[in-house]
Amino acid sequence: DPWSCLALAGALRRRAARLGIERIRVHVPPDDPFARFGTRFGSEHRTAYPSNSGSMGRIIRLAPLFRKLLPTFTGRLGDAEVRWERPLELHTDIGTVCLNHVSGCVVLSRMPPAQRPLRVSLPILKLTQLAFGYRAVADISHDAGVSIPGAALPILDVLFPVGTPYMWWSDRF
Repeated sequence: DPWSCLALAGALRRRAARLGIERIRVHVPPDDPFARFGTRFGSEHRTAYPSNSGSMGRIIRLAPLFRKLLPTFTGRLGDAEVRWERPLELHTDIGTVCLNHVSGCVVLSRMPPAQRPLRVSLPILKLTQLAFGYRAVADISHDAGVSIPGAALPILDVLFPVGTPYMWWSDRF
């Protein structure tokens, strides 16, 4: 809450003054409440994406992941104006899941034979980047091994919005 941010800022200011330091560095994501609090004091925000780093996340089992994401997808879709008329098949190198929009809800589905799905093909690393909000759908759409039909782009944009992914230092070891 604002009081804890104020207390933390005061403690950091006193410690910096005691050590004779003019600037301090705090490792928090840009959407963290303390980062937003710091803007009133002229804070600087820096995000670094090392080009040579490996993946910090991995999808191992598609269906359980997507079952967990269904409520989030339904909420995102409810706030958007997008037409979704055919099943969306996500084909990766570790498996395939099929999503559909039924009565306002996103569901895992088996495709009826009469409905031809929108087939999206992408490496699992690219799907991981989308799931974490690290990259935009348009950003990966021209990468090697990625095939996204035009009708699937607006749906995927809603399901996988770009975010401000951040890995806390304590989680990096």
